[in-house]
Amino acid sequence: MITPSRILSWCVYKLSRVRIRMIKNTLIGWFIHWHKIDLGEYRRENKDDYLTFNDFFTREIKPELRPTEGPINAVVSPVDGVVFAYGRIDGDTMIQLKNLNYSLKHLVHENQELALEYLNGYFATIYLAPNNYHRVHMPLDGTLKNSELIPGKIFSVNQNSVTKIPNLYIKNQRLMNVFEGPISPFILILVAALNVSSISPSWQSGLGESEQPIAISRGEEMGRFNLGSTVLLLFPETSQLQWSNNIEVDGNLKMGEIIAEVPIPSGLV
Repeated sequence: MITPSRILSWCVYKLSRVRIRMIKNTLIGWFIHWHKIDLGEYRRENKDDYLTFNDFFTREIKPELRPTEGPINAVVSPVDGVVFAYGRIDGDTMIQLKNLNYSLKHLVHENQELALEYLNGYFATIYLAPNNYHRVHMPLDGTLKNSELIPGKIFSVNQNSVTKIPNLYIKNQRLMNVFEGPISPFILILVAALNVSSISPSWQSGLGESEQPIAISRGEEMGRFNLGSTVLLLFPETSQLQWSNNIEVDGNLKMGEIIAEVPIPSGLV
């Protein structure tokens, strides 16, 4: 039976939905204007098509705008972002900025096996600003060996915070993904940041515990941030990685751009 109270409840519900949608669209519109985002680059070009602000923040880019470049041994940038640092790991030490170093062993959560394997290896640190495309893709073909969510803080990870907060990447929550692959093993670490209470891997359920190996091709999506943050990419010394001219400190990268090459193992030639 339709009663006045039911009609009133239905009207309140509808008004609440309209108000929520208006607030969401206003927030998205402000964000687009402030950060000069071109929605024409994304699969959903109308802000009304996004269900929530987070749905907008993790928006999918048009694949043709982020092609995966180069041959199978070309390491591509996993994200859009700014290069904070890259180079060789000096023993256990990763030099991020002048007088700002990180311990590889601490970064990999005291994992002795990984610390030894990646000793004297290679690293790149790429920062994602709030306006960037926030999905993370594979730099090379890889099969997930282990994925570990390391608890921690959620400090902001912009350059100002990095210089002021010692061991910021080690203090912050992070998702460490260890991959094996036909070209080289590598580690992809997603560092959480202010307002990022969730890092979503593309496999979601059964994190690192699937009965079937999780194999992801170079350029395919492997996860996403729910707000701006940082990715660290590590390669062992045995990879003999050679950096490309496309990568430089403070330089901008787009996902899919070549940042390095790894010699093809003799068995694959």
